[in-house]
Formats: sequence, C-alpha cells, structure tokens
Amino acid sequence: MVVALVAAAVIVGIVLFGGDAADPTPSQTPQPSTTAAVPQRIEPPVLAADPVLDGATVVFAVENPAAADGDTLIWKLSNRPDQPEQHPVGADGVIRADGYAGSPLCVDVLIVRKGKTSEPLTACYPPAGSDG
Repeated sequence: MVVALVAAAVIVGIVLFGGDAADPTPSQTPQPSTTAAVPQRIEPPVLAADPVLDGATVVFAVENPAAADGDTLIWKLSNRPDQPEQHPVGADGVIRADGYAGSPLCVDVLIVRKGKTSEPLTACYPPAGSDG
C-alpha cells in the first residue's frame, strides 16, 4: 500500500512538474551571459568662456561638448555647503551665481542623460592663477 502511494506521488509529480521518471537529474538552469553591457561615459561640460564678474554675480558660460537628445545641464555652488541646491542651466548655457564677496566662488556643472550624470566641471571665479 505504501509503495503504491509513493508510486502515485511520483507519477503525479511528473505530470504536474514534468520530467522523466527514469532521469532523476534536474534540468539545466540558464547560464548567465558572458557579455556585459559597458556603460557609456558622458563627456563632462566645458567652459565656453572665462567666468566674468557682473556686480556681485559671477557669470559662467558652459556648453555640452557631445550633446544628445534629452540632455540637461544642472549646477550648484561647490564651495558653499550652506547652499547645496541644484539649479538648471538655461538653454543659453549661462549660469548666474549670485553672492560673490571677494572670496572664490565655484560651481559644479553636470550633464544629466537618461538618469545618469557626467563627471562635474568645476569652475571658479576668480580662475585659478589669476589676480581676480
């Protein structure tokens, strides 16, 4: 009676889950692909001109050297931890950073493409090595 129940359970298992009763080895599992997607590097933005001072506002002109559809540029003050907000760069590529008071004012500018970001372009006024 027990043997009949075991045999019935094996047959039901084969019918429900497939397989060959004579081949107790499990079916092969899919193997991972050996080719991996290589993420494309996003070229960082570049300065289109030297930063200039306009009153207490520093004006930075930036551009996207390898623009793609849907790219956006964002910037933030990089040396003002009390002002961590990110801002969009206008379509004209001009950043106007207010609050210059004699000490260097630096911005980090990034390209955002499909949810990924480039390395930042860090630009400062006065530029390094100038008498500002």
